[in-house]
Amino acid sequence: MPQPSALPLVDSHKLAQSVINNQKAIAQEISNQAQKQTDDPLRQAQLVKSFGEVAGELHKATRGDRVMTTPRQAMASVLQSFIARKASETPDDNVEMIEDAPVVKFSDGDLLEWIKTGFVAVFEGQEKFAWKTAPDDPDPLKNTSRQLRIAVFGDWGTAAYGAPVIADSIRNDPNGFDMVLHLGDTYYSGQPDEIQRQLVDAFPYRKDALNRSLNGNHDMYSGGKAYHDAIQGGQFQQRESHFYVQNQDWVLVGLDTAYVDHDMPDEEVAWFSRIIAQAGERKVVLFSHHQPFSLLDQQGPNLVKKLEKFLNERRIFAWYWGHEHRCVLYDQHPKWGLFGRCVGHGGFPYFRDILGPVVKTETWKVLRATDDSPGGAILDGPNQYVKEAPEGYGPQGYMSLAFFEGQMREFVHRADGTTIETKSLTSAAAGAKRPIT
Repeated sequence: MPQPSALPLVDSHKLAQSVINNQKAIAQEISNQAQKQTDDPLRQAQLVKSFGEVAGELHKATRGDRVMTTPRQAMASVLQSFIARKASETPDDNVEMIEDAPVVKFSDGDLLEWIKTGFVAVFEGQEKFAWKTAPDDPDPLKNTSRQLRIAVFGDWGTAAYGAPVIADSIRNDPNGFDMVLHLGDTYYSGQPDEIQRQLVDAFPYRKDALNRSLNGNHDMYSGGKAYHDAIQGGQFQQRESHFYVQNQDWVLVGLDTAYVDHDMPDEEVAWFSRIIAQAGERKVVLFSHHQPFSLLDQQGPNLVKKLEKFLNERRIFAWYWGHEHRCVLYDQHPKWGLFGRCVGHGGFPYFRDILGPVVKTETWKVLRATDDSPGGAILDGPNQYVKEAPEGYGPQGYMSLAFFEGQMREFVHRADGTTIETKSLTSAAAGAKRPIT
């Protein structure tokens, strides 16, 4: 049954259709609100144009199931947050329970009336947090030995599906962690109530660990202030949206690649350069929301350009990211020598990629290299936590990393903590492609 903190889901297909059904009235209302919100005719036109793209973006993000979906478009995601909040004000009339989670129920008339309460003012009133570069000193680890263990999970901020199971697995792991790290994204758009419910209240805090969360594009769709305020207080006590920790052998760096979308501010690049300059012979592992390369999604040319010097010098040993809602283990990069890992399967239900025969159990499927990316293996299979359509959505889980002096070993876990893949990373290691047993 749904967790009590689960977000009321907004059916993307139904919302898109409702926008289309009421297109003329809603378009006029958005135009009227835009004119009241700003005297700048260019900004008025941008707001109207952006809303005009909402229905199409929502349609692209859904297959018609009553399952959480959201596009990579700020206004559409903020609209979903807005609708969920409005429905929550009258839950008896506008929220129904299905097996997966609460779902917003609304009519075309409800949508128009909710928008009339000031959607454009909400969208325009979002405050982007002020950038401040993190200090040059590392965040202090509670464990000062040469052994470290960390939990890594991405795109987890739903409080639904496999997310609560992952949180319980990490929280109750008997072997302990030195850092618990979320790679970013709280859905739909990082609003204060979403951040509180789906990040702050749901996070698998551990007293033996640093608890950290990176910035994601969905966190920034609301300006990122709620995210930024949250990580600086409570049980996070994270100084900024980027940070690093180190011991005698390793430097682990969390980057903010969302403040500037799929990129890094120049100030952050300068900070990173200073961290690398003082790292000595330590090996460097990066963590970010966005990917530098991909076999199944967009490439990261801006990130690569900003970090090109360090990549070409083979200064980066491994890089873990989310954003893509998949679990992918890449072969060692032929030019940069790094190991790339996509760990974006933490909580957001994602469509399975069509890669050969449909499998009924979790299986690693081989991906061939391209000019943009090394080859690798993707975890495929059904999602038992999406009761609405388990065969249509990919498996959810997380990873743990163990560091012993100069050695590193990674573990891929199901949401319930079961280990399904282990791998020691060395300069000569090859990609993981074996079936799960």
